[in-house]
Amino acid sequence: MQLQDVSDFAHANRIVCHACRVLLENLARMVPNHRNFFFFFSVVNLLRREVVNLERRDPVNLFRRTVVNFTGAYSLSTKKTKLIGIVIRNFQNPFYTSALSKFYHHLALKGYHLILINAENELIQEKEINQLLHYSVEGVIITDALLGSTEAERFSRHNISVVLFNRYVDNLKHNAVYGDDYLAGRQMATYLTGMGHQSFAFISGETKSSTNINRKRGFEDVLKERGIKKWVVQEGAYSYESGFKLAQELMSRREKIDCIFCANDIIAIGAMEGIRKMGLRIPNDVSVAGCDNIYVSAWPSFSLTTWEHSTEEMVEEAVRLLVDEIAGETKEYKTVVVKGSLVIRDSVARKQA
Repeated sequence: MQLQDVSDFAHANRIVCHACRVLLENLARMVPNHRNFFFFFSVVNLLRREVVNLERRDPVNLFRRTVVNFTGAYSLSTKKTKLIGIVIRNFQNPFYTSALSKFYHHLALKGYHLILINAENELIQEKEINQLLHYSVEGVIITDALLGSTEAERFSRHNISVVLFNRYVDNLKHNAVYGDDYLAGRQMATYLTGMGHQSFAFISGETKSSTNINRKRGFEDVLKERGIKKWVVQEGAYSYESGFKLAQELMSRREKIDCIFCANDIIAIGAMEGIRKMGLRIPNDVSVAGCDNIYVSAWPSFSLTTWEHSTEEMVEEAVRLLVDEIAGETKEYKTVVVKGSLVIRDSVARKQA
């Protein structure tokens, strides 16, 4: 909103002054004792100077800048901001939006607040790290973005604690919590072969992610153990569109595929709709299975056989590791692997002889 006349200015002035008062009242609860009088005095002066110059500024950006300045001042006063950054790339996946709400809840119980960073690429970028540094976060949760060694070193240099969620990176010195993806792949292959299937395909997500690598490896290990010598692998992305397109390619092949295992549920749902678009039936013509047990998977139109990780337990463990590291209560990095369970629904049928 740009200020056009005196009435606009007066209205914006009232909005921002009220917002600043609310901000002060809320953040006052973060102050541990009354020895921060001079801190509050400096903040009030800061707000007064900002409001005096309001006529030359966008009030929305003014309030945003005030929040940032307040956080910085609070950080200097107490050495703590109580801010945790969480990096999420794929908002299309309900698994991560569900985890986000759980992180918000569990961190709030510990007195922390979340700052959400939307990663644009598979590998976390410098500008996203700069955003986190700008807000003086005490810790960072990395979800579906990849963290390279160079980027990890930047966090270490700034004494920012990091926990990897639902993934891990070999030889990276940070805490990590993830589901047992290798077990998920094994258990799914055991169930599918037990249903009599012999002609398999695997539709992958991002090939470099630990999640994809371990699910694929577990799945393929069981196929080898069961004497199945050939299967098809389609490399894709963790998206509905990828599943839709690659499933149609699979079903157009000369060799008949009777069972498709997808690296996650979003891919599987896309695959199911792509297959149905071709006039084929699930599970009569082909069985489809996924991984993650997102809420959509239980809808009657999909009734997807899948693997469920204990997201609640994963989030609790990630918060515990992160908060303990911030508090200096642990000096060793830990990797926590959380078990899951098979969820059997109607998208997989027994193969008829």
